Amino acid sequence: MRNALFLLLAARWSLGQAIKIAFVGDTGMEDERNYGYGHLTMKMLEDQGVDLVVDVGDFDYWGRCSESYDVIEDFEVTSITGRIVQVPADAVLKRFKWQDGAHETVEGWEIGVLVSRNKDVPIFHNSEETHFVSPAIDRLVISERTWYTVDDYLNQTEDCFGYDPWDGPFEWDKFLRHHNFDFLGASGNNEVMLVDLGGPEVWASHQTYMHALYMERIYNTQKGACHGYFDPQEPGSVEEYGDRYSCYYKHNGSEDFHFIFLGWWQGSDEHWNDQSTEERRRSIDFIDREFNSTRSQNVRWRFCIHHMTSAKLSAGDSRRDAMTLSGITDACRRHGAVIVSGHHHLYSRTKLLDSVGGETGEEPVTVRNSSDSSVSFNNKNASIIQEGVTVSLTVGMGGYDSSCNGQYVDSPWMEICVASLMDHRGAVIAEFDEETPWTGTFQYLNSLDNAMVVDEFVLTSRLPGWNSTVRLSTEAPTTVTATEPDMEAERTNTETPTALPVPEPNTEENEENGMAQEEYNSIIVSTEEPAGFEVQPDANAIVESGSSEEFVHVSILLLSLLMSGLTIA
Repeated sequence: MRNALFLLLAARWSLGQAIKIAFVGDTGMEDERNYGYGHLTMKMLEDQGVDLVVDVGDFDYWGRCSESYDVIEDFEVTSITGRIVQVPADAVLKRFKWQDGAHETVEGWEIGVLVSRNKDVPIFHNSEETHFVSPAIDRLVISERTWYTVDDYLNQTEDCFGYDPWDGPFEWDKFLRHHNFDFLGASGNNEVMLVDLGGPEVWASHQTYMHALYMERIYNTQKGACHGYFDPQEPGSVEEYGDRYSCYYKHNGSEDFHFIFLGWWQGSDEHWNDQSTEERRRSIDFIDREFNSTRSQNVRWRFCIHHMTSAKLSAGDSRRDAMTLSGITDACRRHGAVIVSGHHHLYSRTKLLDSVGGETGEEPVTVRNSSDSSVSFNNKNASIIQEGVTVSLTVGMGGYDSSCNGQYVDSPWMEICVASLMDHRGAVIAEFDEETPWTGTFQYLNSLDNAMVVDEFVLTSRLPGWNSTVRLSTEAPTTVTATEPDMEAERTNTETPTALPVPEPNTEENEENGMAQEEYNSIIVSTEEPAGFEVQPDANAIVESGSSEEFVHVSILLLSLLMSGLTIA
């Protein structure tokens, strides 16, 4: 009998397992010289057994790869600071347009020379160095016009090492693939804005690599699926990845998590021009369309992911008070989605909120009364997330650091802010177990201090699908094997964000076509309490006794074991 009980417990344990989802942003390169410790943060996430990393943007991997030239004739070159350098024949000249972790914009081309005889010219440490770290090089920069005057003395031998001209996305993809977790991300200003070292070509390269990674690790393995605003078909287009992307992610085979990703131009741009206003309107439509869908009614958790959130919801930036993004954050609140952003290089968390303020900035941010938002569960107090309620997290200290100096840092709706130069980096890890997947334990960990827990809180979902016993699943995965991205086919060449050349989706048309078909094919999900749960007069008090599916499995196993025991006896 003892052996039978052991087998029974083992079978019960094998029915499912916990899942960990990490939220991180402003990751930073392996650039400790400029306080970038993103590699340590990502290593911490892998060491903690994280299943999925959700990145709010600013990967901080930029730049153009180096080009190599043989010098075929002696020549003289003058830098933009007036420094004159003699470049001898038979030397190797390398040129870069690379912006490093110090965020130093180069107006022109940086060059360096590898020589065998003349030691009075700049020297690279090795042929694959991608930014200047040697004082001997003195950051020699020449103008675009000067470059064309010396081009005749050179014979090109290496063009970007055979990869895409924008090596930042390539290096970021290579960095991610060193880790085993799944990954989804949105765009930040550093990926898409020319003034911040990104641009349309840089972001298009990122999209191509990250969409390929998503296909390999998530869609083709049936862990989840994404689709866009203009193209609602899964697995979602490369062009909409991280801009307006609706993603479902599974826990033990069920679509427990629904993420909406908004890129910089779609979810963080605060300009008041017509195009920016239209982009925000589309994003609000997207949020409502996706969270109102039949499919989303069956998830346990919803999240809104964008790089920079509405001003009052973050404790960073003392100069910022714009509430232009309040329409987006309010749409997320109406659907009970947890709001996750970055941009300000710190960690902050609001209290549980019934409102997030309005565009004028005069509307209040309302905190939910604590007496209405606690639930007794496993001897823990947890805040209840439901439609109309949200909490906002700023997770922007993955690699670089800032200060808790925002004008709202001490507001009554702000719970905590963490930012400490040199000794603190980190990310949020949320864990959901199999027994109570509607309850998540969220921890903010310091990656520079052995993953020390700095902040911990518990959220319990009461979204419409929090206790659904039947779950919708993603479409069958594609059979296409992900290959090396075709960079030329995917790159866009616009200098400003433009809408994709697809008609504006019409809600009624969608309902009559693709959206209606999805609802037609879906199965009706029961909203009744699942078997094995006893609801007390106080709806917030829940006593767990296992799910009905688990009960059936265990009962069958127990009966089999008992019959076997009787037979043997």
